[in-house]
Amino acid sequence: MSMNIIRKITHEEVMMLHMLGILPRHIFGLAGHPLLDQALKPGKLYKTLRLLLPQYGFTPGYPEMLLARAQRILSAQRNAGVGTISCFDVDYPKSLLEIDDFPPLIHYLGDSSLFSELNQVAVVGARNADHQGCEAAWKLGYEFGKDHIVVSGLAAGCDTAAHRGCLQAGGRTVAVVATGLDTVFPQENEDLQKDILRSGGAVLSEQLFGAEAKPKYLVARNRLQAALANTVIVAQCPERSGTLHTVKFAQRYHKDVKAWRFTVRNEANAGNFVLIGSGVASSIVLE
Repeated sequence: MSMNIIRKITHEEVMMLHMLGILPRHIFGLAGHPLLDQALKPGKLYKTLRLLLPQYGFTPGYPEMLLARAQRILSAQRNAGVGTISCFDVDYPKSLLEIDDFPPLIHYLGDSSLFSELNQVAVVGARNADHQGCEAAWKLGYEFGKDHIVVSGLAAGCDTAAHRGCLQAGGRTVAVVATGLDTVFPQENEDLQKDILRSGGAVLSEQLFGAEAKPKYLVARNRLQAALANTVIVAQCPERSGTLHTVKFAQRYHKDVKAWRFTVRNEANAGNFVLIGSGVASSIVLE
């Protein structure tokens, strides 16, 4: 991707462009526009930017007001120890740039270098998993945590068990969450998040401070789990489950999909049987 950028675009400016409703790929297009540097200079009142926006199909808004909001948000996040990486930064994960709807900014706690590791495995599953499902997730987290970065979503059930299994193995794990990093969701996993960070892991979000867990944010979170990992493993899920969003994203991104193989089918693990029986996932079991 070749871009003629006169100066580095700040995180605040990227956030402002995103707040205006500009898609990430269009932000890249704007970044190469010869008038963008003039548009972003303080004191210009963004008159030039208002001229550029219609070329990308957007009605000009009030970018200077949104820039001020972006500055307040990122300042609050920095003061709380939250780091931010822009899609223009060299340490932005390449695996995320490969998807169409990559987030223009990602926010994190912990070791951000883990996001670019090549040996990432996502272990996902239902929040309402039964004992067998949580046991499967723990085993997967434990075994893969020995030599992989284990990615999961910090949710109750399978996610919690996968993170815990990885930590027990002395591994490092990444929690991809659907809220701003001023919130831990669910709240009962606050200690788990602390353990993840103490053990050299990381927490990743594309949401800003103040964002609460919403269905659309949870689905968006699932796409990041699938994008980061080379392999997505379903520990346990019923036939109708949010976990299947992660599977669909993994298919779209041409990632390897596996599902834990149970011997007896029940309501809690019926999704695993469907995934394996349809050929969407290959089976996996660890003794």
